Amino acid sequence: MSSAFMERWLKRKASDDANNLCNSHQQNNNINVNPIPPAPEDIDWEEEIQFDPGKRKEIRSYHPNLRESVRRKYLANGPCQPRTLNFPSTRIGDRNRRFSPEWFDEFGNWLEYSESTDRAYCFTCFLFRDPTKKEVRYKSFVLDGWNTWYNKERLKEHVGNVDSPHNVAKKKCVDLLKREQHVDVKLHEQLESSKNAYFVRLNGAIDTTRLLLKQ
Repeated sequence: MSSAFMERWLKRKASDDANNLCNSHQQNNNINVNPIPPAPEDIDWEEEIQFDPGKRKEIRSYHPNLRESVRRKYLANGPCQPRTLNFPSTRIGDRNRRFSPEWFDEFGNWLEYSESTDRAYCFTCFLFRDPTKKEVRYKSFVLDGWNTWYNKERLKEHVGNVDSPHNVAKKKCVDLLKREQHVDVKLHEQLESSKNAYFVRLNGAIDTTRLLLKQ
């Protein structure tokens, strides 16, 4: 086999490999990442927003564009705190234990009770706790509910210190309730300002016209 033939064969082989690599790269570039589908418009909010925390869907199960609306609707309703309910008792150790509605007075801004599951939940953590971070007591107060009625200290432990996950979620609730920070309020203020400026210009034009007519 001549050296010239070998040289041509190697060049053709290298060219074919380069073309295959280029085609493979183009095919990979043509693969589109699936975009997020649009948020559904026909939502039955009365069905979606459940007052009983034991019947609710997780916030992350909603479309990303709907989650803030869902949170606002839940915040408008407030935590589920049935004070006059005949709370069922559970045998724990040598005594019957039950949920105490007096706990609502002490932990009223977040503590909830579910009649369907006979368990307590955290309202603020349900709304804003990061589900990807499974910190202590996330499962007990957000997913499965808490029912160790004999150990009230667990409620205080759940609140934790100033920068605890619970208090971080609580701050996010407060921020969401500050309507003046929302884009729609700012837009409304801008529209009101533009409308007022328009009427000022209109009144000025009318006064000028009247003055010219008198002259």
